[in-house]
Amino acid sequence: GNHFFYLLFQNLFYFFSIAFLYSKVSKIFDKKVLLFSILFLCFEPTIFQYHSSFWSESIFFSFQILILALMFMKNKSFYIYLIIGLLIGILSLQRQLAIFYIIPVLIYTFIFDKKKLFINFPLIIFGFFIIQIFLGLNNYSRSGKFYIMTADTKVEMHRNIVLKVMSKKLNISHKEFHELEGKASLDWIIKNNMEINLDDDELKKSIGFMNYRNQLSESDKVTFDGFIRKRTFKYVFQNPIDFFKFAFNSAIHVPLLNPFHIYSEHNFKSGEIYYLTNRHDELIPIRIIYSLLIYFFVMFGFIYFLKKKDYKTLFYLTISFLYFYATIFWNGNTRYFLPSYIYLSFFFGAGLNYITSKIRNRF
Repeated sequence: GNHFFYLLFQNLFYFFSIAFLYSKVSKIFDKKVLLFSILFLCFEPTIFQYHSSFWSESIFFSFQILILALMFMKNKSFYIYLIIGLLIGILSLQRQLAIFYIIPVLIYTFIFDKKKLFINFPLIIFGFFIIQIFLGLNNYSRSGKFYIMTADTKVEMHRNIVLKVMSKKLNISHKEFHELEGKASLDWIIKNNMEINLDDDELKKSIGFMNYRNQLSESDKVTFDGFIRKRTFKYVFQNPIDFFKFAFNSAIHVPLLNPFHIYSEHNFKSGEIYYLTNRHDELIPIRIIYSLLIYFFVMFGFIYFLKKKDYKTLFYLTISFLYFYATIFWNGNTRYFLPSYIYLSFFFGAGLNYITSKIRNRF
């Protein structure tokens, strides 16, 4: 039905961003490296699968690639820096984890673009804050509070990590921990005289802090989310070893590539069901082998840029990869790794070119 046009738009937008990238960097990179990198971005199945889905990845990738193209441009005019700031702001609207991506961009600019520092710095920051101010004012007009950080950034860690770590630590079920947190949240809501749109009977049936949160006004939700964030930090500081172990295991698991995500979405009622099936277990060895193959070429691509002493490209790709990885490694969800994965495309292209060149020279 009408959703077809959304899928058509995100496909056209993504491949437009690829064409734009090629037009801006075709004279900067080795032609074969660029060819392999572009082919990777176009056809690598872990990336490609999202263009036919309603997940947010495809459009997020597109904005990442547009920013990448502008950052690699030579002889950038002043308005380009403003556009970079605007695009980073828009990127953060797609996913809140990108809101601090302006920091690595400014670090890169400070190191490699010092000649125009007093102009490009303010322009990037100005473009970024135009978007954030628009978002904040929009939230203010709707809720009476000016804010730019969404609930996800404040409660997601509690819903994900705290639930799993503390349930195991206390030797209770997830449902029981939900009930404990729900009771603590309700007590806090009552103590702070917040209006909650449930009668007494409904309150008794509710479990989990999100149930109560959903009944608050938007203005009170902002305050409530701050309470949950403080509660999350309290759990982490009181149980640092348990949370470190969980985060470490998640950090190892996250880079495992999953070209079958959309396949599982289309063939199983939910991810929770899929993870318990034999089909999931059968695909794990394939995913491990495929991931190792990709990272093999990425490793040689890293070596390639080091040998060429192309520190500018190396720094931007690495700092961008590390930024997005640092924002999600604790989660454990392999899908959240993909924004980092985009920056490995040039490493892959360089690595594949490096290996094929060695083979040609050998034979």
